[in-house]
Amino acid sequence: MHVAVALALEDAGMVYTKPNVAWMFERICPGEVREILLYRRDHPDDYDALPMAGTMDKLTAAHVEAAGALEKMLAPDWLNAFFYSGNTGKA
Repeated sequence: MHVAVALALEDAGMVYTKPNVAWMFERICPGEVREILLYRRDHPDDYDALPMAGTMDKLTAAHVEAAGALEKMLAPDWLNAFFYSGNTGKA
């Protein structure tokens, strides 16, 4: 999903900021994510060059478990505020 969001932001001419990412996560469709997953499967070397490729792969089991616990406790708007407020960066 991070790759799909980064590409959608790029297509929209929007800067990769935490608020923009949170906004775009709600606007990408499953088909876009599926297309990226198929591309990852069929062209792994090219996929690695895409913005945000491998972001989730770098998470440890503890990171995933903690994120899952937060997801169960917080509403989506609170999660967005927690994870995506403030910092800016480049995809």
